[in-house]
Amino acid sequence: MIIAKSQTSTIPHQSKTPALSLARQFDKAASSYDASAFVQAQVIERLCKQITENRILKTATPRNNVAYFVDIGSGTGALYRSLNQVCEKKCEDTRQHWLNIDLSHGMLRHSQSSLPNLDEKGLAAHRPKPYYIQADANKLPFIEASVQNVYSSMALQWCNSPSVALNEIARVLIPRGQAHLALMVAPSFSHVKACWDQAGYMPRVNDFHTSEAWLDALPSRLSLKSNSLISIAQKFDSLKDLLMSIKSVGANTTMQQKSRYMSKQEYQSVEQCIRMSEKGLLLNYEVLFLHLQKQ
Repeated sequence: MIIAKSQTSTIPHQSKTPALSLARQFDKAASSYDASAFVQAQVIERLCKQITENRILKTATPRNNVAYFVDIGSGTGALYRSLNQVCEKKCEDTRQHWLNIDLSHGMLRHSQSSLPNLDEKGLAAHRPKPYYIQADANKLPFIEASVQNVYSSMALQWCNSPSVALNEIARVLIPRGQAHLALMVAPSFSHVKACWDQAGYMPRVNDFHTSEAWLDALPSRLSLKSNSLISIAQKFDSLKDLLMSIKSVGANTTMQQKSRYMSKQEYQSVEQCIRMSEKGLLLNYEVLFLHLQKQ
């Protein structure tokens, strides 16, 4: 069964999109992402635990003995590497395909090069075969009702519209197909943004939708099986380290404004504000976990 509108196992050339600046920022962050993604690694660990506890890797019945798993915003492939030991080893008669979807060409290249070399026999028997497709979460390149499972970790927060992103997931899932998502929501980075405001400058981090906005945007075709909200805080020794952490994971790209050069005066003003604040050099992450099923 062909499920992609333009099917390929290689990475297509980067095309112009409304989020081109975001893709370029993640292109730059690809090589350093995993080393700096302390919080993201914790989120993936929790997401993997929930996936295995809910047995999501074996809930949907494959068509023609072919199962498709889609990872939206796959980044460096961390979720695939974490879950590949969980996939059904007994379903050797079922062809399993893991479709890494990302807006960033650089992230896909890094993910493809970082996977261990596996022979075709071992790959088919023990884990889904990985594919790499550059695409936008707002317009997934799959036909309707063609995917068994959708996953996404710390990626969908970059979508401008929760409704559009969730409707795309509902469109591509087969009936009773599963989705397991983890995404940043407001008030993530609120402390740092408040210090920028107090210093009289526009914040250099993105605004995030609230968890209520995501829950309200759920289409009728998706039923909510469970949801949870967790807080993770990361401390830094200097403003430079804090800003480098944000930049190294691509989180310094704001969708509301163009990036700009940070002057010495702005840096010093924000640093003074942060050091004088009660929380100090801290980044707060608010992460919403969603387990969804298509009706």
